Amino acid sequence: MKTLTLFISSPGDVFEERAIASRVIERLQSEYIGRVVLEPVLWEHEPLVATATFQAQIVKPSETDVVISILWSRLGTKLPEQFKRADGSRYDSGTEYEFEEAIEGFRRNGTPDPISASTCLNSPRSAKEKTTPESSRVGRTSPQRSI
Repeated sequence: MKTLTLFISSPGDVFEERAIASRVIERLQSEYIGRVVLEPVLWEHEPLVATATFQAQIVKPSETDVVISILWSRLGTKLPEQFKRADGSRYDSGTEYEFEEAIEGFRRNGTPDPISASTCLNSPRSAKEKTTPESSRVGRTSPQRSI
C-alpha cells in the first residue's frame, strides 16, 4: 500500500491551524483507509531534544511527498549558523528553510509537491493580534500553488 508523507511547515503563530491540518489528515486517512497511508510530519509529534533545532531532528521536507506551508503574520525564528544556503547566506527562519528546501527537492526530483495555505490577515483573529512587518513578506514567499 502506498504511503503519502505530508510535511506540515509553519511558524508558531499558526498553532491552531496546525492542529486543524492534523485533524483533516486524520479524517482523510479514515476515508481512504486500505487505499493509502497518510503519514503527517509535525515536529510537535516527534521526540525531540532541547539541544538541537527542530529542522536538525526531523525528516527534511524534500524527503516527503507533499509539503504544506501554513502562514499568517510571521515567518518564524532565525536558524543557527549551520543552516546556510549554497551561497552562504542564512535563512530568516526555520519556515523559510523548510520552504526553500522543499522547492529545491521539487526542482531536483519532482517531489515534494509544495502547497501553501495562508490565513486571512483581515480575519477576526488578526484584529485582536498585532500584525508584524513580516506580514507583507508572507505573500511574496508563497509556493507555486495555494489552497
